[in-house]
Amino acid sequence: MGGVISPKRDLDLIQVLADQVHSMALCRPLLLAVDGLASYVSAFRNAFRSKFPRKRGEMGRCKMIEWPNIAIVQVVKQRLEGMLNSDRQIVQGAEAIVSNLIHAT
Repeated sequence: MGGVISPKRDLDLIQVLADQVHSMALCRPLLLAVDGLASYVSAFRNAFRSKFPRKRGEMGRCKMIEWPNIAIVQVVKQRLEGMLNSDRQIVQGAEAIVSNLIHAT
């Protein structure tokens, strides 16, 4: 694997990490679990997408599409009155793919 170091946890740092994961990812389903910091979702979505070819004669920037075999789950933890609650949200991918990948790991 790899790693990155920075004095602060920001989008630039997280994007470098996401790009490292992307460079090592194989063409198979992958589950990415991130914490509540929104930058993780943005960075991994940016890293795991591809240009969609434009139609002949279309102008402007290519549309970017997410990889269909990448699932991103965000786990948000909250402590209320001494109790720890965690909420898991699927931010990319189908629920069936996420369940299968969790079960496989």
